[in-house]
Amino acid sequence: NKDICDIEGLWVKKQNKIYKNNPGRLPDINGLPHLDFSVFDNALFYKPMQGKLYKMVNIETSRGCPYNCTYCSSSKLKELARVHGCGSYYRNVNMEKIIEQIHYQIDKHAPEFIFFVTETFLAMSDEDFNLFIKEYAKIKILFWIQTRFETITEARIRALQEVGMFWLTLGVEQGNEKFRKDILNRSYSNKAAVQGVSILVKCGIGASLNNMIGLPFENRELIFDTIKLNKKLFEINDKLEFNVFMYVPYRGSELYDLCQKNGLLPKDYSIVSSLNDESVLNFPKEYKEELTGLMKTFNLYIKLPEKYYPQIKIAERSDKEGRAMFEQLSQLLK
Repeated sequence: NKDICDIEGLWVKKQNKIYKNNPGRLPDINGLPHLDFSVFDNALFYKPMQGKLYKMVNIETSRGCPYNCTYCSSSKLKELARVHGCGSYYRNVNMEKIIEQIHYQIDKHAPEFIFFVTETFLAMSDEDFNLFIKEYAKIKILFWIQTRFETITEARIRALQEVGMFWLTLGVEQGNEKFRKDILNRSYSNKAAVQGVSILVKCGIGASLNNMIGLPFENRELIFDTIKLNKKLFEINDKLEFNVFMYVPYRGSELYDLCQKNGLLPKDYSIVSSLNDESVLNFPKEYKEELTGLMKTFNLYIKLPEKYYPQIKIAERSDKEGRAMFEQLSQLLK
């Protein structure tokens, strides 16, 4: 029967008055218990990876991100935590705790594959990295990571491969250096992407590259800068795979605010899915259709020689001729 109106982390409506309390202090993630997946159906552990299904568990190594990309809400959450004195939103799990987590999940679920849940796996100190390699050499279960081009070195990639790294994911996002820096706050160079992919070639490993289209202030020419960069990387390393996503504004991100300021968000906007094949922004109908067509043919433009580009342009269309051309060209990739 105590009053709850002043508890941090709660907004309380009482007698037609709303009490808005500050967010609660963020917990020390190293003091949290290991995640318990035992309540889930066993079928949910099986995930596809390069054409096969593996029993996979997730191992958390951090929360938040050290970077401040404008399309991500992480930087706003870091600022919110700072303003309200909640502690650091970006938090790393101690390497000893990570190793404990791995053994706990192995004993509990006997996984065939591990995904390390962190925005940038290789944004760790040499001390932590060396400890991970030393301890994971005793485990050697296949695993998959996400990281950034800037963090790749040959020594680290080879060390990870030796202890079981099967695959990695890297974010290209957008291929024009100036646009990427000015609009997305991603300051890596295309040269760094080439160097990173070249290291992967030397190590004999592929990667999935994530890309976005339909960004505010983007146009067909800028989208083709993304296609051209991916195509160049594919020419260097034919083990690469390419993901393309239609940009979705996340509430709280800097780019969301920019979309709102420029009248690009519908009045009733809410995120339904981050896997749309049609832009949610207030673009002209013709441009939205063009974006859907470019998303559909993205891999054709990357993987087929430029002599096919006129045919791929036809395949962008959603009419009968466009669909037939898309099916015909897709056969060339098999």
